[in-house]
This record gives sequence, structure tokens and C-alpha cells, in this order.
Amino acid sequence: AQGLPPRQPLEVTLKPAPGRAAAILEQTHVIKHLAGVSALSVNEDAQRTPGCASRVMGEMVIFVHDVIDEGAERERLNKELKRVEKEISVCEKKLGNPKFTDRAPAAVVAENRDRLADYQQNRDALLQNLKELG
Repeated sequence: AQGLPPRQPLEVTLKPAPGRAAAILEQTHVIKHLAGVSALSVNEDAQRTPGCASRVMGEMVIFVHDVIDEGAERERLNKELKRVEKEISVCEKKLGNPKFTDRAPAAVVAENRDRLADYQQNRDALLQNLKELG
């Protein structure tokens, strides 16, 4: 989590996709060692608790317990969401302009479509993180 002092012991809960808990449980010792985690649990039904940072990573949610100021985290996520939504708007405007899509090289148009997809995925993750924050 951001802003933590180095080597602060962390309590982490992983909420895997349904049916993936057993595979992750087999690797908890490796995850614990590599991530410097003091306590690691895997729970398919885990829910965010107050002061808990959460990150959506694909089909898994990672909860780091007792590490955030919820107001500051909500503000940070909302600020990032506004930035990403602005980028999405710029990409959509460009891709919606026939002068751009007809005249620009195909690689440039494809790059802008990829950029738009990345921003949309980022927006979805930010919205999910805000939802987890409550």
C-alpha cells in the first residue's frame, strides 16, 4: 500500500475467484515471504473492513488491513478517476472523428483504440476499488 513505512508487518487477505482458493493456499508461504507479509489468509467470501486498502487484480481482490486513511484514499481514487475519464473522453473524441480515423495511419488509429481500452479497464478497476472502499 502507498505511504507505508518500509518493513511494516502487513496483514493481507486474498479474495480469489471462486474455485481458486485451494491453488492459492498452496502458494501462501511463497507469497508471504516475497511480499513481506506477517499474516496472509485466503477467503473467497472476504469483505473489506475499515482502514483496509483493497486492490482489484484481475479476478482477485487483495485486502491489506489497517493501513489507510479512508477519506484520503477515496480522494486519491476520485482524483485518479477524473484524470482517467478525461483521457477516455479525449480518446473517444479522436476516434469518433472521421478525419482522424480516415487519414491517420492504421497503426496510429489502433494505438489510440488500445489506449482507450486501457483507460476503460483502468476506470473499471478504479470504480471497483471505490466500491470496495464503500
